Amino acid sequence: MLPLLPYIDLHHAPNWIILRIDTYELKDYVEDYLTEACDIEYEYFVKVGPMPGHPEESTYDLYFPDRYPAIALRRAIARLEEREVVRIAQLNLK
Repeated sequence: MLPLLPYIDLHHAPNWIILRIDTYELKDYVEDYLTEACDIEYEYFVKVGPMPGHPEESTYDLYFPDRYPAIALRRAIARLEEREVVRIAQLNLK
């Protein structure tokens, strides 16, 4: 697991690069950004379960085929403003 930004980590699996994202709002924001601004689309996502420490929120894994180099995903996520990522993730956290 490689932390990229607060609430966003990168994982590897055979044939997949996985972004683990906490909260639905942040997942929605990141998937829109990657699709619209970076032309990077995931194949599917899985609701992993409750977010650690916040059972009312969920954590999600977005699965990208390995045709996208991990460095491309890391660079795309690095262009996000950390303050905005934190703000979005904390919208529904109590």
